[in-house]
Amino acid sequence: MKTEEIVKVSTNGQITIPFKIRKKLHLDEYSFVSIIPTKDGAFICPVEIKSKSPYTKEELQKIEKLAHDENTRGKVFPSAKEAMNHLKSL
Repeated sequence: MKTEEIVKVSTNGQITIPFKIRKKLHLDEYSFVSIIPTKDGAFICPVEIKSKSPYTKEELQKIEKLAHDENTRGKVFPSAKEAMNHLKSL
């Protein structure tokens, strides 16, 4: 079943995706979509954005251990580089 809706572009270049289409695509107010220009118009596709941690799995385990260690809890490093060097030394 093909769904077509006509929407107006605002002065800011925004469009509202109609409710029926949002529901069909499982889009909510925090969803992201990718808009890809095509020769005939544009293709809009739901996408999932995942943040990437700057730490490896091993570094995260060390950070978790440090957070629960009485001797290092609350320790403040002057820079991110020094904090990373400390993690590597463990």
